[in-house]
Amino acid sequence: MKKILLGITVIAAALALASCNKSKQPIVYETPVYQSLATKYTVSTSDQSKANSLEITSSGLYVLVTPDRVMSGKIGKPMISDSSTEIPLLGYGKVQVVSVKAGENVTLKFIPDSGDAIEVSAVAVAQETKPGDDFMFKLNRSWKVVSTVVSVTGGELGEVGVTYNLAGLSLPELKNWAEEKGYKFKLGDVSGYVVEDVTFTPESFIVRFTGAEAVAADLDLGTVSGSSAKFEYEVSAVQKDVPLFNNGKATGTISFDELGALTLELHAKVDVSNDSYNGKAIFKLEKKEI
Repeated sequence: MKKILLGITVIAAALALASCNKSKQPIVYETPVYQSLATKYTVSTSDQSKANSLEITSSGLYVLVTPDRVMSGKIGKPMISDSSTEIPLLGYGKVQVVSVKAGENVTLKFIPDSGDAIEVSAVAVAQETKPGDDFMFKLNRSWKVVSTVVSVTGGELGEVGVTYNLAGLSLPELKNWAEEKGYKFKLGDVSGYVVEDVTFTPESFIVRFTGAEAVAADLDLGTVSGSSAKFEYEVSAVQKDVPLFNNGKATGTISFDELGALTLELHAKVDVSNDSYNGKAIFKLEKKEI
């Protein structure tokens, strides 16, 4: 499947974004509700047989990465004391964070709704952004995919290529289109892979699917120049077989226009048998309340 997944879905994974602005009025970016809690906890190497990382986003999501799966959902109302914070992880259980000073070692105690508790050591890095950091302040939140445009050239498609438009981002729909047209590129088993939302944080790019697992990729933004920046991501080994992400990494450019609408365009080249394909994807997104 790794060789045959269409390059357009790889670049779609990095989710080329463009925020929708039908009113042509400047978009107002409010401070996300959970910004003060936003933190990425990276588990110490000695404990990574139990868990790899936990991230709480400014939009109120959690992403828990373990050696064999990725879990994601909403957080509940936290209970905060001088020495610890207890955060409900809806659909999983809860986590207790002892000593939550960013940049120092903390202890995470995961208490699932069923099964044994897990305790690990981790480093906490705050993901809070300030309005003065305009680019990241606007980017650091969750988004709904409104529409997608994908185009592919190369192989039997030649230089003119083909283009397809769809609402949201549904891999089953893309697969049906490719099969109906008889194109050589194939998407494999993509059942359930409809994007529910995407989230950017200062260190991560997170995609949640309806009816399938979430994916959390390490985000690397290049130097921000005005209202744009280079972008690349890379996923952990446990996630490399997830559709959209099974090539492991992608690159692109993120930019805001004069009204504050966000566009991310990605390009990728993928070899299938003896043919090479070049793909491009552009997505339109709206801010989403979790």
